[in-house]
Amino acid sequence: MGSRANYVIAGDDGFELFYSRGGAVTMLADLARGPAGIEQIRGLDPAEHWLDDVWCEGAALVDTANEVLLHFTWHHDGVADRARRLAEIRHAWSGWDVRWAYGGIEDAVAYLGIDRLSVRTERGRPGRRTCRTGPARRTARAW
Repeated sequence: MGSRANYVIAGDDGFELFYSRGGAVTMLADLARGPAGIEQIRGLDPAEHWLDDVWCEGAALVDTANEVLLHFTWHHDGVADRARRLAEIRHAWSGWDVRWAYGGIEDAVAYLGIDRLSVRTERGRPGRRTCRTGPARRTARAW
């Protein structure tokens, strides 16, 4: 089992996409090290494709040209923990625009101008229902 994550380094000349099988678990601690972590990202395996919204448990996009860090991970201990750790990351990336990607991997690809649908599974597409959460609701009729 892994905690798969995509990492992206973007700049004036495009972007480089990387993959980590376990990166989503350590992402918040890794990003708290600040911009020095960019070299750590470059040491990851290059990715041939994006993870989708089911398999991607975390992503970090570092735009070096505009000093933007956009990231998310499923691996935190709730809203208070995420807020505390986000504050630590913002401190470490002083002068950068540090953002939480509430839309997950879709926010990362959209930031780069890529269609969100390219990483959305059928399960996540609007207007499609692939499962039911319970029995159909029955209503009483007045005769």
